[in-house]
This record gives sequence, C-alpha cells and structure tokens, in this order.
Amino acid sequence: MTTSIHVTALDSVVNVNSLFTLIFEHLDVNKTLLRVGMVVSGAGSVAGCLFLMLALINVVQIKVGTLACGSGHASAAVVPLV
Repeated sequence: MTTSIHVTALDSVVNVNSLFTLIFEHLDVNKTLLRVGMVVSGAGSVAGCLFLMLALINVVQIKVGTLACGSGHASAAVVPLV
C-alpha cells in the first residue's frame, strides 16, 4: 500500500518538474535586474539582523538595566550580541 503512494508521489514530482522545465526553457533573464534584486535582498537581510540586534539590546536594558547608567550586567549581556 505505501509503495504505491510513494510511486504516485514521485510521478507527481516528475510531472511538476517537467512543467517547470517547459515554462523556464524559453525564459529570458534580465541579469541587471537579477543582480539588483540580490543586492536589495542582501541589504534587507542585513537591516533585519541589525534591527533584531537592537530589539534584543532593548530587551536586555528593560530586564537588567540601561547601558547609559553603566550597568555591568547589561554591558556583559549586550557585548556578545554586538
């Protein structure tokens, strides 16, 4: 019983793969636009990591104490994040 399910799943994967091959066979790729998209995606990832780090620093400041007051515990918790 399970063998037929696996065979059916593999047949479906092959059919979908053939469909994508047919669609992308005559596709014209704009390399400049692709490069710009990759750069924008990378910049967005870096910005997301930066904002996540800043949010975690704020959580540490709320729980332990602010960095401006010179809290040693807050500094010890924030330094590994940076």
